[in-house]
Amino acid sequence: MKACDTLRSKPFAEYHPNQRKLVLREGGSTYTLENRSNPPEPLMKVQVDGGLIPPDAGKKCDFLVLRCGRNILYLVELKGSDVRKACVQILATLEHPEFRSLLEPDTVLHGRIIPSRTPGPDLRSSEYKRLQTLLKMRSGGLMTKSTPFTEFL
Repeated sequence: MKACDTLRSKPFAEYHPNQRKLVLREGGSTYTLENRSNPPEPLMKVQVDGGLIPPDAGKKCDFLVLRCGRNILYLVELKGSDVRKACVQILATLEHPEFRSLLEPDTVLHGRIIPSRTPGPDLRSSEYKRLQTLLKMRSGGLMTKSTPFTEFL
């Protein structure tokens, strides 16, 4: 995968060739990817806010997780409870040239929003629907799960 090769030597990216669990934490939110492949699939964790995308470059999500053995990317926003704002941050990340340069025509994109508190009634906001549609166009999907959330690969 081109993105893993491009980011491997960057200080804001961590390459994990055989790790069974990859844990992302910020504030009170935790997202864990449990790697059940045998042998484990290589993963990369990328700090987006202040790493891939400079801190003064507007809104952006917290992390990017790359499945290096496949062409699959996860945009992850660890949030308090404002799901609409998390959608805006992921949508903004999708537009950043630094992120767009990582995409290939067949890249699958997923969005993960992990609020530390139960989300309010805005789960079906226009931003949520727009993000869901954009990810579906890239053969991916959007999930919103309260912390702690573990996803199995």
